[in-house]
Amino acid sequence: DMAAERVDDAWTEIRRRHSWIRDGSPLIVDKRRITRLKTWKAVPAHSFCLLLSLAQWYKGWAGQFGSNYMEQGELFEELTKESLLVQFEGWQAIRTGCSSTHRKNLGGLVDQIASSLGESRGNVEKWTSDEAKDGELDLVCYRPFLDARVGIPVFLMQCASGADWDQKLHTPRLEVWTKIINWASRPKKGFALPLALDDSAFVAKCNLVDGLLLDRYRILAAGACKRNWLSSTLRKRLITWSKPRVQ
Repeated sequence: DMAAERVDDAWTEIRRRHSWIRDGSPLIVDKRRITRLKTWKAVPAHSFCLLLSLAQWYKGWAGQFGSNYMEQGELFEELTKESLLVQFEGWQAIRTGCSSTHRKNLGGLVDQIASSLGESRGNVEKWTSDEAKDGELDLVCYRPFLDARVGIPVFLMQCASGADWDQKLHTPRLEVWTKIINWASRPKKGFALPLALDDSAFVAKCNLVDGLLLDRYRILAAGACKRNWLSSTLRKRLITWSKPRVQ
């Protein structure tokens, strides 16, 4: 009886998660069968997030592909950005994390954000160090009005694709960002990760983030808003990164 209850609970959870991404799902979930509709290349965002999740449990397998996680981080930031722009109509986003081709200067990054949002620069030199790089900030997501004035909803986001995501929940640090930019109204934090969290963990992490929390299903929910929601460039990059890992 306990085994049967466990199986029923698993099916209930599978159906619940399936409903969260609707047409964006590559599966059909019937009463007692899960049927694949598409190959992994047809749903590269879903495949990419699953591979990132598996890497945290199968470290020996993941270690075969090296220890440079820069490209993985870039791809996850771009994926999060494209998902948000599909789901949040009228919103804009600036990707601020370091990349393999461009090291961002924190002072220049602050100027870019402040200029884009109509805010003023604070004292960057006083409240940061030379090692700050991107200030632990990966993405700025905001909703401007036609008047281009301040006092708008703004999320300063961390996109954590690696196994150490739990140690980054405190980032980006608003106590720093509210000093290096003089915000007219205080921004909120956001946090994205490729894992699927159960309800108790999701609520607990929401409390720690104190803002917008995106797990795998919230990111992939973009497929319920728009069928082919990935840009062609990102789609190709995700497939290229994923292929050796799938094989």
